[in-house]
Amino acid sequence: LRRGVVSPIYGIFHGEQDSVFMGYLLHNQRFIDYAKVYTEGTVEKLKTLKADTFLKLKITLPSLSEQKKIAEILSEQDKLIVLAEKLMEEKKLQLKALMQQLLIGEERLGISREKWTTKTLGSICKIVKGEQLNKNVLLSDGDYYVLNGGVNPSGYSEKWNTVENTISISEGGSTCGFVTYNSEK
Repeated sequence: LRRGVVSPIYGIFHGEQDSVFMGYLLHNQRFIDYAKVYTEGTVEKLKTLKADTFLKLKITLPSLSEQKKIAEILSEQDKLIVLAEKLMEEKKLQLKALMQQLLIGEERLGISREKWTTKTLGSICKIVKGEQLNKNVLLSDGDYYVLNGGVNPSGYSEKWNTVENTISISEGGSTCGFVTYNSEK
């Protein structure tokens, strides 16, 4: 029932149905949630929706002409999304190339032609080991986010222990080496 997942069941629509419309309808989250109620099994990843059960599901359909118009509008939006995603990927590649050129001094901005200096990281920053907060003291909402390592906040707290405008580097686990800039306390 999810886009991109190959299923052994194929629907061939007959009568007054537009297959593109039906594809959008069946990929719609509301339909998926409705259909999940009729799945069988105890393990979420292994649940199944039997073909005979699927065929008994009720849907509301507009006229064929309206189905075609809806499918056309949604298809155009899908095309715009694909185009935007392609443009975003191109911009990311451009940014990566520009960063490589600017950050190693290969490309200069014309501001200064002074020679770049070489320093150790230890001469310009200090490493401070953060305080790990256990799950039992984390809040689901609070003034300050808690970064216990990893990519996303682990929770929230009413107290902060790191000033804003710092860089955090995850030191262990599957996200070891992940770097993030913290604009907030």
